[in-house]
Amino acid sequence: SIQGDFMKHLILIAAIALIGCGTAPVANTIVESIEESHIDKDFLPYYLDFNASAAKEGITLDSRIVPISYGEVSAHTIIAECYRDTDDQDRFINPRIIVSRYQWNSFGAEEHLSTIYHELGHCVLNRPHTMAMTSLSNSPVPNSLMYPSILPTFLLEAMWAHYVHELFHQGPQVDQPLGNNR
Repeated sequence: SIQGDFMKHLILIAAIALIGCGTAPVANTIVESIEESHIDKDFLPYYLDFNASAAKEGITLDSRIVPISYGEVSAHTIIAECYRDTDDQDRFINPRIIVSRYQWNSFGAEEHLSTIYHELGHCVLNRPHTMAMTSLSNSPVPNSLMYPSILPTFLLEAMWAHYVHELFHQGPQVDQPLGNNR
């Protein structure tokens, strides 16, 4: 099928890109598991980017693939949600991300990328929301992709490296001043 051929080509391109960045173990895990993963093709590039960023930050992620699909979320204003079950010892299991197609189609590529990073922050990194602030040009701005609202494109572009570092290391970079809203 055309969709199947597209997915195979996308997986091959992603694997080559990841291997070229020195992240072969992540790429191999993803390529071997991708067909059973239930990641909708709309989200796969963002999922692969998250894994590549983790590797660049020196973070080894669990080899399980987190399913990402369109579906019904808890409120019409929410773009996506991480759902997890708990086992008998209150540990999170079976993470999955559900995305509102309507909301997803209302945003551009930068917001799509930050949304998938944010939800994987919950599902993979167990990060909660944070209201912590930092400054950009002497103005307070959210310190983290785990801020509970979609961040504007200009902010994502200006602070992307900081946000990725903070996401994987759960703290601000030393040279980033913090605001008062901690």
